[in-house]
Amino acid sequence: MEIFSKYQPEKVAAFDTLRKNLRWYWYYFCKGEWSQSAYHQGNEFFELGNTSKGDYLALKARGFPSRIICIAKCEAGEEPNKIVGAMLYHLYSNGGEYIDFVHDIYYDIDEFNEAWEEYERLKDRRNLQE
Repeated sequence: MEIFSKYQPEKVAAFDTLRKNLRWYWYYFCKGEWSQSAYHQGNEFFELGNTSKGDYLALKARGFPSRIICIAKCEAGEEPNKIVGAMLYHLYSNGGEYIDFVHDIYYDIDEFNEAWEEYERLKDRRNLQE
């Protein structure tokens, strides 16, 4: 798996190319809230997209403006839920859009839980390393 986003200076050109040139099929994923303090907080609403071949997954932040924020190239045999969890963690760890608390899930609950568990596992591993 390889992850692309605007938060990686060395991969911005590849991210922009993929974002503009691939055809995406979008699904509502989840809505939640982030908070850095009592005075600095907000909501995020994510959509999950995939290509017709299933070789790429993407996350889109719905808001103003709606924008694709993260793309992952999928390898054969990789679990999509682990990839989504890794993308959520990538955004969180690189200063991008993230969610601390989930309000609504528009995705299969079991699959969402697998993705969220992977996200939390990666965050916990990072916190242990610091």
